[in-house]
Amino acid sequence: MLLFQVGNNRPSFDIMGSLLAQSENVEDLLEDKKIVGDDNVIEASKRDSESTDDGITSAEMLIISEKVDAVCHDYELKKSMEKSKVIDLGSAGTPRDLQGVIRIDFGDSSGKSVKIGETKYLKGLHPFNSELLDPPHCLQQDSFDEWFLDGFNDQNKKKKFVRGKNMLDAPLDFSIDSVSDKWWFYDLLTPGRCLSDSHLDVIFYYLRKKLKYDPRVTVSATTTDFNFYNKVVELYENFVKSKKNIDSVPTSNMVIEYMEGYCMYANTRWLFVDYVLIYVHVKDDQHWVLVVFDIKNRCLNVYNSMWSKRDGDKMTGLYIWPLVVMLPICLHLMDFYNRREDIDRSKGWFRGKKDSEKLDVFTVTNLPQQLDK
Repeated sequence: MLLFQVGNNRPSFDIMGSLLAQSENVEDLLEDKKIVGDDNVIEASKRDSESTDDGITSAEMLIISEKVDAVCHDYELKKSMEKSKVIDLGSAGTPRDLQGVIRIDFGDSSGKSVKIGETKYLKGLHPFNSELLDPPHCLQQDSFDEWFLDGFNDQNKKKKFVRGKNMLDAPLDFSIDSVSDKWWFYDLLTPGRCLSDSHLDVIFYYLRKKLKYDPRVTVSATTTDFNFYNKVVELYENFVKSKKNIDSVPTSNMVIEYMEGYCMYANTRWLFVDYVLIYVHVKDDQHWVLVVFDIKNRCLNVYNSMWSKRDGDKMTGLYIWPLVVMLPICLHLMDFYNRREDIDRSKGWFRGKKDSEKLDVFTVTNLPQQLDK
């Protein structure tokens, strides 16, 4: 097994390119459904009864997205400068719990709904209704900027906020973490600032939700969180202490629980996906690296914006190695491949290899590189 192979040996499918290229027309998905309020909406909900952690079905997510687009369109036409908008949920009703979705009104954490006539409205909240990496709508951006810049002074090198203005009256709840300080957003928005595990956990949580619940995304994938990598490292260190005895690895451990779909909101069992996105913190470089586990090709693809030809990513390799060793062992312990009838282990990247054998690793080349180290 070669660590960090580069070139044409790598499986050709680009998971990240595919994720960013999702552009299926929502109208095609809703061609048998009319506007909110029609009985067909109820039928659509019946066809897709699985709800998100927020209690919203995929069908309701599409309905809400349509109405958000309508609200934003009206905003542009009227040149309104209102501080918040409402989203018409129509006969679909108000979801039981919209914890974790983005707020339009960043100063309001209540998310209270009001009833106007026979129609229910939800104030200050909306779901993801755009493609990955799409720029935010001007309504969302203007509202965020006004909220963030209140008490902000970029001219001061250290004290960027007027005393007290950086603290939120009510923390922003992102389900897997809560944020009570604007510094969290300053670090996220400012080039050269280090992102924390909290930033990555929140970002990948929402990516995981989109992968699981957005019907426009056709790639079968999920993500992990920062704790997952820590558990892999912990398992690997104990494995080394046992002189690399596979029998010393517990058949019931946290890594396997992640793989079985537990431990995280919006998690998906690895039995039902082809790719797993894992983020790794390279402490020596104060840098994050993305690792994509390609299950069907039995390899790890490493996306590194600070790749070094001089050392061949040796430093990064030290952090990737626990994944290389422990992922296949854990999959073997849970009898993963015998449960995946769609994977033929007699050919391709599986030929001549044991289930518990180390994974191949490939460095994805031609990526944009960071200038600031």
